[in-house]
Amino acid sequence: MKKYLLIMLLLAGSLLVADIRDIAIDGGQYTALVGDTVRVYVNAMDITKDMSVIAFQFDLYYNQENLQYITHKQGDLFENAMLMANGDNDGLVKVACSHWQPQEGSGTLVELLFMAKAPGETNLQFDKFKMNSSAMTNIYDPKVKILSGSATKSKD
Repeated sequence: MKKYLLIMLLLAGSLLVADIRDIAIDGGQYTALVGDTVRVYVNAMDITKDMSVIAFQFDLYYNQENLQYITHKQGDLFENAMLMANGDNDGLVKVACSHWQPQEGSGTLVELLFMAKAPGETNLQFDKFKMNSSAMTNIYDPKVKILSGSATKSKD
């Protein structure tokens, strides 16, 4: 009887532990004019301490006829972490980040900046998105709509 009780407790405990693959990754939807800077925020929702998330990485494919990669900025999650982004390949940005302690909460992992080059709708695509070593499955790719016209600066 004790053996069955122990097994039931272990099974119930395993159901309470959050699965790292349950974290939602959302790239958002954006609208810009030709010449604007498009800020793509890569957000993560519901990271809990028991998931022990200390790292993430992904590839992001984009249409280089519509967008040009400029740079990246640290998000509010994984502050003071080692963050790297390589946009040297046309149409691809590779991002990797690691921290020395587990992170928790919801917020921005990284902000990627692009220049809007030509009008049209373009879907960016995440590939090989991992948190720690787990492949993420709850992912929403970024979408960008670029309108004709050009960004204008106002005179002071």
